[in-house]
Amino acid sequence: MASNDQTIGPATKTSPLETKLISNKGPTDAEITLKENKHVGKMILRGSLSEKKFITSTKKHLSQQFPASPNSFYDHTEVRVIWLGPDEWLILTEAAELDSLKDDLTRALIKSHSALVNVSDNSTIIEIKGKYSREVLMKGCSLDIHPSIFQTGCSAQIDLALANIILLKTADEPIYQIIVRASFARYLWDWLLDASNEFKVRIEN
Repeated sequence: MASNDQTIGPATKTSPLETKLISNKGPTDAEITLKENKHVGKMILRGSLSEKKFITSTKKHLSQQFPASPNSFYDHTEVRVIWLGPDEWLILTEAAELDSLKDDLTRALIKSHSALVNVSDNSTIIEIKGKYSREVLMKGCSLDIHPSIFQTGCSAQIDLALANIILLKTADEPIYQIIVRASFARYLWDWLLDASNEFKVRIEN
């Protein structure tokens, strides 16, 4: 899900941050680390939780944890399932595995009232981690992301500065992942750099 492996499938061929020419730089003792998680396959799944066929088929391929609880996500092997709404989920997996997973789910759900759409090129994922990462995010969002409230495994659809995003907390370190539309990716990358300016920042490719 967070791979930067250059061996990719058809799901994601380029990055919306390609023109930024991102390279490794910054101190090893950085207080903030930024990187783009490239080549992640993404699908939107829609279906009714009241339909037994939908639930049974989805659990078979996305684990017995399905569905994710509201405003949360879960990981299962190489798949991440993010709650977006009562009948909508975002599925992340390695780009090279996306077509196979999509084909399996499509066959399993063929007799259910559901929809599955590849949205890999719609967005990218920016990861921010480090001791002051929460402080950086708080400069641009109104959500209470104090660790007692927004814990590891939580997700939220919010505005960060002028960009609409999906925010995930993936580790207590803390580590956050920001799913942002491709058209806002460069703006948000620059905003994060500017918001982190008072701290020691490292950029990783």
